[in-house]
Amino acid sequence: MGPLAKGLGGPQALGILKAMHKVQGVIVLPIAWVVQPLTGALLIFSTGMNDGFLDREWLWISILLLGVLVSIGTFVIRPALGKMIKLGEEGKAQTPEFAATAKKPAALGPVSALLIVIIVFLMVVKPGA
Repeated sequence: MGPLAKGLGGPQALGILKAMHKVQGVIVLPIAWVVQPLTGALLIFSTGMNDGFLDREWLWISILLLGVLVSIGTFVIRPALGKMIKLGEEGKAQTPEFAATAKKPAALGPVSALLIVIIVFLMVVKPGA
Protein backbone atom coordinates (compact mmCIF):
# COMPACT_ATOMS: atom_id res chain seq x y z
CA MET A 1 0.00 0.00 0.00
CA GLY A 2 2.99 2.26 0.58
CA PRO A 3 3.96 2.46 -3.11
CA LEU A 4 0.31 3.21 -3.95
CA ALA A 5 0.29 6.08 -1.45
CA LYS A 6 3.55 7.40 -2.88
CA GLY A 7 2.15 7.26 -6.40
CA LEU A 8 -1.07 9.06 -5.51
CA GLY A 9 0.32 11.78 -3.26
CA GLY A 10 -1.81 14.44 -1.61
CA PRO A 11 -4.86 13.72 0.53
CA GLN A 12 -5.30 10.25 -0.98
CA ALA A 13 -1.80 9.26 0.17
CA LEU A 14 -2.51 10.57 3.65
CA GLY A 15 -5.70 8.51 3.75
CA ILE A 16 -3.81 5.37 2.74
CA LEU A 17 -1.14 6.01 5.38
CA LYS A 18 -3.85 6.43 8.02
CA ALA A 19 -5.52 3.20 6.92
CA MET A 20 -2.20 1.33 7.05
CA HIS A 21 -1.49 2.70 10.53
CA LYS A 22 -4.97 1.81 11.78
CA VAL A 23 -4.98 -1.72 10.35
CA GLN A 24 -1.54 -2.40 11.76
CA GLY A 25 -2.52 -1.11 15.22
CA VAL A 26 -5.97 -2.67 15.47
CA ILE A 27 -5.59 -5.96 13.59
CA VAL A 28 -2.05 -6.95 12.63
CA LEU A 29 -0.02 -6.22 15.76
CA PRO A 30 -2.57 -7.47 18.33
CA ILE A 31 -2.83 -10.73 16.38
CA ALA A 32 0.96 -10.93 16.08
CA TRP A 33 1.62 -10.21 19.78
CA VAL A 34 -1.30 -12.14 21.34
CA VAL A 35 -3.17 -14.54 19.06
CA GLN A 36 -0.18 -15.92 17.13
CA PRO A 37 1.89 -16.83 20.23
CA LEU A 38 -1.13 -18.40 21.97
CA THR A 39 -2.23 -20.48 19.01
CA GLY A 40 1.40 -21.36 18.24
CA ALA A 41 1.98 -22.56 21.80
CA LEU A 42 -1.28 -24.55 21.71
CA LEU A 43 -0.18 -26.23 18.48
CA ILE A 44 3.30 -26.98 19.82
CA PHE A 45 1.94 -28.56 23.01
CA SER A 46 -1.06 -30.31 21.42
CA THR A 47 1.16 -31.99 18.82
CA GLY A 48 3.88 -32.94 21.31
CA MET A 49 6.52 -30.77 19.64
CA ASN A 50 7.45 -29.32 23.02
CA ASP A 51 9.34 -32.59 23.68
CA GLY A 52 12.78 -32.11 22.16
CA PHE A 53 11.89 -28.54 21.19
CA LEU A 54 15.53 -27.44 20.81
CA ASP A 55 16.15 -30.33 18.40
CA ARG A 56 13.59 -28.84 16.02
CA GLU A 57 15.68 -26.01 14.62
CA TRP A 58 13.08 -25.15 11.99
CA LEU A 59 10.52 -24.50 14.73
CA TRP A 60 12.50 -22.30 17.09
CA ILE A 61 14.13 -20.43 14.19
CA SER A 62 10.62 -19.72 12.84
CA ILE A 63 9.57 -18.41 16.25
CA LEU A 64 12.66 -16.19 16.49
CA LEU A 65 12.11 -14.84 12.98
CA LEU A 66 8.47 -14.12 13.82
CA GLY A 67 9.67 -12.16 16.87
CA VAL A 68 12.00 -10.14 14.64
CA LEU A 69 9.19 -9.54 12.14
CA VAL A 70 6.71 -8.39 14.79
CA SER A 71 9.35 -6.19 16.43
CA ILE A 72 10.13 -4.50 13.11
CA GLY A 73 6.44 -3.76 12.63
CA THR A 74 5.94 -2.54 16.18
CA PHE A 75 9.08 -0.54 16.86
CA VAL A 76 10.10 0.71 13.41
CA ILE A 77 7.37 0.64 10.77
CA ARG A 78 4.35 1.71 12.85
CA PRO A 79 6.11 4.67 14.50
CA ALA A 80 7.44 5.76 11.09
CA LEU A 81 3.91 5.65 9.64
CA GLY A 82 2.66 7.71 12.60
CA LYS A 83 5.36 10.31 12.02
CA MET A 84 4.61 10.41 8.29
CA ILE A 85 0.92 10.98 9.04
CA LYS A 86 1.78 13.79 11.44
CA LEU A 87 4.11 15.44 8.93
CA GLY A 88 1.52 15.04 6.17
CA GLU A 89 -1.19 16.66 8.29
CA GLU A 90 1.18 19.55 8.99
CA GLY A 91 1.74 20.05 5.26
CA LYS A 92 5.32 18.77 5.44
CA ALA A 93 4.98 15.82 3.06
CA GLN A 94 7.50 17.28 0.63
CA THR A 95 10.22 17.86 3.23
CA PRO A 96 13.50 15.97 3.61
CA GLU A 97 12.30 14.85 7.07
CA PHE A 98 9.28 13.14 5.52
CA ALA A 99 11.42 11.51 2.84
CA ALA A 100 13.90 10.24 5.44
CA THR A 101 11.08 8.86 7.58
CA ALA A 102 9.46 7.16 4.58
CA LYS A 103 12.69 5.30 3.79
CA LYS A 104 12.35 3.12 6.91
CA PRO A 105 9.08 1.38 6.06
CA ALA A 106 9.96 1.36 2.36
CA ALA A 107 13.19 -0.50 3.07
CA LEU A 108 11.75 -2.82 5.70
CA GLY A 109 8.62 -3.80 3.75
CA PRO A 110 10.56 -6.15 1.45
CA VAL A 111 12.58 -7.44 4.42
CA SER A 112 9.31 -8.22 6.21
CA ALA A 113 7.97 -10.02 3.14
CA LEU A 114 11.16 -12.09 2.91
CA LEU A 115 10.90 -13.02 6.59
CA ILE A 116 7.31 -14.17 6.03
CA VAL A 117 8.40 -16.33 3.09
CA ILE A 118 11.21 -17.88 5.14
CA ILE A 119 8.88 -18.56 8.09
CA VAL A 120 6.25 -20.16 5.87
CA PHE A 121 8.93 -22.26 4.14
CA LEU A 122 10.29 -23.48 7.48
CA MET A 123 6.83 -24.27 8.84
CA VAL A 124 5.73 -26.16 5.71
CA VAL A 125 8.94 -27.99 4.75
CA LYS A 126 10.24 -28.55 8.32
CA PRO A 127 13.83 -29.08 7.15
CA GLY A 128 15.61 -31.76 9.15
CA ALA A 129 12.38 -33.11 10.65
